[in-house]
Amino acid sequence: KLIIKSDALLHGDLHTGSIMVNKNRTYIIDSEFCLFGPFGFDIGAVIANLLLSYISHKALNTDDKYTKYLSDTIQSIWIIFENTFLELWEKQDSSSLIVDNFMSRKDLIQFKQNFMINILQDTVGFAGIKITRRIIGTAKVEDIQNIKNESTKTVAQKNALKLASILVKNHKNINNIDEFMDIIYSI
Repeated sequence: KLIIKSDALLHGDLHTGSIMVNKNRTYIIDSEFCLFGPFGFDIGAVIANLLLSYISHKALNTDDKYTKYLSDTIQSIWIIFENTFLELWEKQDSSSLIVDNFMSRKDLIQFKQNFMINILQDTVGFAGIKITRRIIGTAKVEDIQNIKNESTKTVAQKNALKLASILVKNHKNINNIDEFMDIIYSI
């Protein structure tokens, strides 16, 4: 199984507060922490932010429509990212990975599939790390920090850390978005 670890230009602090959207465009702001690093880092950070909101709303027993919206958004982020990434890759005439006769078309398709699974696994692992940082680190998130009832806040924090632990320990066993979503729904 041929896997190449590649880095990408990353935002470095991507979360829902760094994304601005209107009807026509999406803008990413606050890029002062840009760096080169693993593909899954930024995607994992955004998903972690959404997961913390999901967990807080579950703990508060708020509107199920909103938690469904959050879980659908998490799933959509991955699906759109994967489809766009592969579409752009397919349009590329040449790169360090696309050299005439380097590999057969069948092998290239398998390589791309493995490459995307690797990014998903990194995404899941980084999401778990980011959740942990937001619960036990100094940079808390308002979704959980602002829960007034202390026992409800504790439930949310425990659920977040439980999810984070599962994600970090099992990220290399997750091979598709549905497996990831099943873990989220189990919390």
